[in-house]
Amino acid sequence: MLSLQNLSVERNVINDDAIEFKLRTKNKLFQLFDKIFVVFAFLLLLMQSIVNQKLMFGKLTIILIIVPVLRVFVRLFFVCEESLLLIRGMGIQLKKKCYNGSTSIKFLEKAKIQDVVINEGYYLQQTIYYLAFMVEGEKDLVLPFESLYPHLPVLLLIYKKFKKIIMEEQNN
Repeated sequence: MLSLQNLSVERNVINDDAIEFKLRTKNKLFQLFDKIFVVFAFLLLLMQSIVNQKLMFGKLTIILIIVPVLRVFVRLFFVCEESLLLIRGMGIQLKKKCYNGSTSIKFLEKAKIQDVVINEGYYLQQTIYYLAFMVEGEKDLVLPFESLYPHLPVLLLIYKKFKKIIMEEQNN
């Protein structure tokens, strides 16, 4: 899932040595499209039961019930929140949370972080900007926000805070 809009960005300054940037999607798990499907299924079931004087599940009714249930089930595994915690002298903690409540946490040690870049990529007809870390021992760039893409001004703020908090001691 690629989310380019409907993001809320939260910045938590824990103290002078730690700052957290948290991205959350504003998309709901159960969307309007799903609600409409369920209402149509209910109305169809109600009409069939009135006409036939008994409760019957026709093929269309079953489809109208199964489609939103499957859509919600699939979306349970979509990322709804990503965070980046910068800790002076230690490194970076990357955290992802899905709608189903599962969480994955990855820690990048300061000594292994070589640099940070803001890169641009293309998705369909849009140019997106993303933050990437060059980490020793990693074959690919490490992306702190793999599913949610904040706008460039937010990335620039994170970049500057990274340089100030993480790279400060390495540059002296």
